[in-house]
Amino acid sequence: MRIAVVSECYRPTRNGVVSSIETFRKELTELGCHIKVFAPSFPGYVEEDKDVHRFPSFCFSTYVEYPIAIPIAPKPWKVLEEFSPHIVHVHSVFWLTRFAGRWAALRRIPLVVTYHTLVTEYLHYVPLPKPIARQLVIKLSESFCNMCDLVLVPSPAVIPILRSYGVRTEIVPLPTGVDTEEFSNGDGLSIRERFGIPKDAIVLLYVGRIGLEKNIEFLIRATSLVLQRHKNTYLMLVGPGPYLNQAMRIASSLSCSNRIIFAGGHPRERMKDFYASADIFVFASLSETQGLTVMEAMAAGLPCVAVDANGVSYAFEDGIHGFLSPNDELAFCERVCKLVSNGALRRQMGEAGKRHVREKFSHKVMAKRLLHLYEELLKRKCKNSAYHLPS
Repeated sequence: MRIAVVSECYRPTRNGVVSSIETFRKELTELGCHIKVFAPSFPGYVEEDKDVHRFPSFCFSTYVEYPIAIPIAPKPWKVLEEFSPHIVHVHSVFWLTRFAGRWAALRRIPLVVTYHTLVTEYLHYVPLPKPIARQLVIKLSESFCNMCDLVLVPSPAVIPILRSYGVRTEIVPLPTGVDTEEFSNGDGLSIRERFGIPKDAIVLLYVGRIGLEKNIEFLIRATSLVLQRHKNTYLMLVGPGPYLNQAMRIASSLSCSNRIIFAGGHPRERMKDFYASADIFVFASLSETQGLTVMEAMAAGLPCVAVDANGVSYAFEDGIHGFLSPNDELAFCERVCKLVSNGALRRQMGEAGKRHVREKFSHKVMAKRLLHLYEELLKRKCKNSAYHLPS
């Protein structure tokens, strides 16, 4: 099966969308699919993958990690035409993906979209009044999803949100799978040595974008309460983001600032080392559709404490694999402290979480489910229309 994947972002950008594309691409290729990715070019990045095709792009100075495609460039469209995909799978509802959707519709090729992001939680990046921006996002989401043949979402939590927008197309939950082996056997000691963390310290770890939508200020203030109670505890935040300077200023104002570490962004292959360096994973985002780094942390054997919101609530079971907390600093602190002070509970929840991810969110199982959805969609399309499979 030939699948064209179209995305507004791709490597070297690192986020949940790119991780999802990469994970499914690898597994579907092993299942015999041929996948080509179409995405904007990235300044200074030389693409060496023959199955990744780049549109020329430009950047706004404040968002250089998210270049914007110039979709009128003929070469990628020619490649797409010659590829003659059975399925077009897009990973956004906005700019480049709308052109790809139109291209697929004109050729009656089945169109699938994964709705990764609750964009209404990111309106602080949009230079429009929030009420106007919100209505625009809802309208664009509704119109694009309704022109698709199938809408995929990372967790069931997204379904009622899209239905409230007016989306009528079939919606199927399909989380990005996690390879537990990828996050096993990391070198945690090297990370502790690099950042001056004692071997016997308890490390609270956050991995993800340092952005306002990730509720970072709440996370720093809530975990600082833990650090004040437990003097041998550190907080490490791994990831880049536009809120980094503000987050560092907040941390520097706290009495425990010497035990709050901003480790910056790192390649995906180093993530297992960061997970191995930690004892507890902490996460406070209110905007997640899945919470992929929460699942990665569980795959690495870490118990998790997370704010009970949207997709994260779907990732693990409260009291079994960690603790879900209301968006309250003291309540969050209390749950983290339970784990800080109880090593046996940390190990018990960590092992349970690892089994949970392996059994319920295996990358191979999720890829087989996606392939099955593609096959069912093609059968339905052939049966109900004049569409014929490309040779």
